[in-house]
Amino acid sequence: CLALDNANAQACKKLGEIYFLQGDYEKATAMIRRGIELSPEQQKSHFDLAVIDESRNDPAGAEANYRRELEINPGNFMASYNLAELLRKGNRSDEALAFYQASMKSHPSFAIPYFMIAKYYLDRRQSLDEAIALCRKGIAIKPVDKYTAFGYYILSDIYGYKGERGAAETCFRQAEALMAAKVRQGAGG
Repeated sequence: CLALDNANAQACKKLGEIYFLQGDYEKATAMIRRGIELSPEQQKSHFDLAVIDESRNDPAGAEANYRRELEINPGNFMASYNLAELLRKGNRSDEALAFYQASMKSHPSFAIPYFMIAKYYLDRRQSLDEAIALCRKGIAIKPVDKYTAFGYYILSDIYGYKGERGAAETCFRQAEALMAAKVRQGAGG
C-alpha cells in the first residue's frame, strides 16, 4: 500500500501496529509518527504511541500521548482508562479519578472504571454509599468478566468497613465463587 501511496497515513499507522506486535518499538514508533505527520488528527495514533511508551517504561511519554489522544478523540474510553491507571500507579489518584469517570461516561458497559472509582472512595473512607452503588452497577454489567470478582471484593471491603458483616461475607463468597469458576474454566472443567 505504501509503495503505491507513500502518503497514506492509515497504512503507516497499521504498519506501525504490526511492528509493535512484532516487538520492534523503534520501527513502530517511526511508522506511527510518520502517519501523524501525514494526518495530525488521526484517531488512535497517539494512543498507540502511548502503549509503546508504556512498553518502554516511559510513563511521561505515555501520559503525554494519552492526553494528546484525548484532545483529538475525547470519547476514547481506553485512553481515559489507561491514563487513569498510569496516574494511579504514579501515586496521582486524585488526578486519575477524573479519567476513570471519563472512561465510565464514554463507555458505560465497561465495568472496571466503576470498581476503580469505588476503590478510590473506599481508600479515602468517603462517599461509601456512592461506592456501593458504583460497584453494584459494575457488577450488573453483562457478561460477567474477570473484573466482576474484583467488584465483589471491593463491596466486601466497603461493607466490612461499615460494620455490615453479613453483607461483607456474602460479597466475599460471591467473589470467591467467581474466582473458583474461573480456575475451573482455565483447567478445562
